[in-house]
Amino acid sequence: MKDFTTSRQDGFGAQLNAMLVGFLVARQYGCEYFYTPMACLKLLKVGYQNKQLDRVNNVLAHTMRNLGVKHATGGTYILPRPENLYPHCNEETFRGSSVMDLKYAWPLSSPHGRKTVVIHVRRGGDIDPSHEHRWQSRKFVNDIVRRCTDRYPFHKIKVLCWGDPEIDRNLRCTVDISNDGGDILDHFNQMVHANVLVVAHSSFSLSAGLLNKNTVICPPSILRTKSAHHPKVWDDNWNLLCDQ
Repeated sequence: MKDFTTSRQDGFGAQLNAMLVGFLVARQYGCEYFYTPMACLKLLKVGYQNKQLDRVNNVLAHTMRNLGVKHATGGTYILPRPENLYPHCNEETFRGSSVMDLKYAWPLSSPHGRKTVVIHVRRGGDIDPSHEHRWQSRKFVNDIVRRCTDRYPFHKIKVLCWGDPEIDRNLRCTVDISNDGGDILDHFNQMVHANVLVVAHSSFSLSAGLLNKNTVICPPSILRTKSAHHPKVWDDNWNLLCDQ
């Protein structure tokens, strides 16, 4: 591989995931990743979400400076499709000092006043139940919440979702629903600083997981596409949650 940058039109999570994975792949193969700001925030069925674009890019620029990533120039090679990164990913991509560098690069402070489990649920927004590999059913979501409340009895349990996750009323948790995507950085920052983060099949929470210093849990059954690369320990953490 040669030195490169990534550029695409998509939502915040998809663009950030391409950047973070690009950084890891470049480190792994001995080349350099260059940073290109997000030109827009756009989801297929929702449209543009550019109200927060300036703030997003300011935080992103700070993150990249913390990683020592230089700004792309006019002569920087642009990877035609960020998906081209994924064939280069393997278990080694998510090991070592580069992964630890990511965990200390995020510049925003924690919003949590106590130990918190954040569960990201993927439904609503730009997907619907026909996307079976990404949509999380009510039964599946409630099972995760129940397992987390049992495993972490003294943690605050919070569910972040775009659309109603249909949580059973008898379960101990708070739910933050946003039908328009909500405050992108607020929700993302909650996931980055969660003591325990349960990711969805969403680049939004997958990216937060790469920046999270604590415990990240990934239900393997929801990640069925080649673009959902992540550290194996996330799967191991899910097995521990299920084995309690």
